[in-house]
Amino acid sequence: MKINNPIFPIIALLMSCTTITLGVSEVSPKSSMKYLNKSSNEVIFVDLRSEEDYEISHIPGALHIDYFSPNYEVELINIPKNKIIVLYCKHGLRSKNAAKLLKTRGFRKVYSLKGGFMEWEKLGLPVERSKK
Repeated sequence: MKINNPIFPIIALLMSCTTITLGVSEVSPKSSMKYLNKSSNEVIFVDLRSEEDYEISHIPGALHIDYFSPNYEVELINIPKNKIIVLYCKHGLRSKNAAKLLKTRGFRKVYSLKGGFMEWEKLGLPVERSKK
């Protein structure tokens, strides 16, 4: 039997590179970085850090939703459920909490970036920096 769903290889790759912590699947920075090169519209990176931190630097193309914003939950649950969502914050705690929230709202393909943005930068992976 042949599977013709174009999203299947992406999900298979994420599943092979994840760990589960406290009911939340984590994906390593190096594994998730592959999606930046594919320019896939099936994957959304979500930066949960403050506006100031996001403005300084963030993963290229990441959507920004401030975890401490009064509209945080509404903005988060308005992300399309059919997308693969990779959440990140500074170290990984807020992204795990956000992933738990999305899971309770019926999202299935939700991942927390292991080690957060600090690990992403430590590994020298691509970032967009403010032009200020």
